[in-house]
Amino acid sequence: MYNGHKNRNYWNVALWIGNDYGLYTLAINLLRTSRTKDEAARTFVDRMKDSGKSKTPDGAPYSYSAVRAALRGLEVRGENTMTIAERNRAIKKTLETAFGRGKVRVRGSRGTAYGWVSVNIDWTPLDADQASEMRSKVWQLLLAAGPGKEIGTYGYDDPGSDYGYGNKINISFNPPRYYRTQKMSNGQLAVLRDSYNGTEWETIEP
Repeated sequence: MYNGHKNRNYWNVALWIGNDYGLYTLAINLLRTSRTKDEAARTFVDRMKDSGKSKTPDGAPYSYSAVRAALRGLEVRGENTMTIAERNRAIKKTLETAFGRGKVRVRGSRGTAYGWVSVNIDWTPLDADQASEMRSKVWQLLLAAGPGKEIGTYGYDDPGSDYGYGNKINISFNPPRYYRTQKMSNGQLAVLRDSYNGTEWETIEP
């Protein structure tokens, strides 16, 4: 009777959230920045009360349960609505397929760093260059698998900007084995063990 909704109130709340640009934008933003859908729904209801709009223009109350169901409906429609917790679990699952179970830790930042995600991978690069290459591959993997699209950006995408631009993710590994490495023509690997002995190259088997 109400297009699959529990009752008229659920249907009307979902109708407004799904079709009003302002409400829709608020709902999507809350889903992306909240840890759970429950938290997103509660914040939505509080925001509406604070703005003096506790009901839809048709008179249906923005109750927690009706809003929670409407947010779930956006997900069913295929909207990009991962919560922070869901995004972090997706990042961990994606990267563990490449590095192994238990090798990846994902943590969301708080305070002034809110919105950033830190990813630590139990993998040891040979040097800083290899770490940089692997960091780029990890990011491409996250983008291809989907979770990377859920990560926000900072700064301005403008070549003339003084603030820089990038994604709010910090990908780190174990400290590199060597300061620098260089492959020799005979197949051996030349290494600098630290930055203090910049001329003392050693050769090791690769």
